Amino acid sequence: MTHLSSNRNSCKLALLFSILFIYGCGSSEETTQSTDEPAVRTTNVGVYTLQPDSLIQYSLLPVSALPWREVTLSFQEGGVIEEIFIDLDDPVVTDQPLARLDDDLLEAAAIEAKAGLLFQRYNHERATQLHADGSIPERELRAAIYELKRAEAQGKTIRKRLENSILSAPFSGSVAERLVERGQLVMPGTPAYRLVQIDRMKAGAWVPENQIVDFSGGSAVEVFFDAFPGVPFAGTIGRIGPAAEPSR
Repeated sequence: MTHLSSNRNSCKLALLFSILFIYGCGSSEETTQSTDEPAVRTTNVGVYTLQPDSLIQYSLLPVSALPWREVTLSFQEGGVIEEIFIDLDDPVVTDQPLARLDDDLLEAAAIEAKAGLLFQRYNHERATQLHADGSIPERELRAAIYELKRAEAQGKTIRKRLENSILSAPFSGSVAERLVERGQLVMPGTPAYRLVQIDRMKAGAWVPENQIVDFSGGSAVEVFFDAFPGVPFAGTIGRIGPAAEPSR
């Protein structure tokens, strides 16, 4: 009997200990939960107003300096060069004579054309009078009108040929090359002078294919020349070639 009682007391003590242990654990969890509550965090926020701005992009490209205008001049008439007015490197202004062909034959043709015109004007006036009097038919009057118009056209042609015997500058600039000499026989279209305008300059640049989209007409550029080291020259893109150069 005593042994059984001892066992019961042991069971009671074990049960009591278990209850106390469970209670203690529950109290610890509540304490932990109360201390693990998240803290309130404050974030500083700055407000900025975005303003539009321009992006400057630089590309370094080799360029070739070119005259603003350049032209090779030729006589429209053939003949012997009688006079040379302008030489190499001389400055010229618009319509200034550069050289002149021997125009003796053209002057004679002009005198002949003028005399023919006067004669046809007289014939036309006389035919008009006679036709009004009924002395000549309509056909003869029309023939006189035709001859008068042809004489006027011949005179105009000779005057134009005389003008073409003088080679003049189409714009102000400088003579970059003189290709003829006094006494030389030239044919129509023979190059005589090369004229350039250099008070303004233009530059040509080859742009790689993968950069062409970065350029547009009217965009600002700066150009540097070896003759003026470190000195920028402002300009704008005048045009972009419509096709790529296969050899580049």
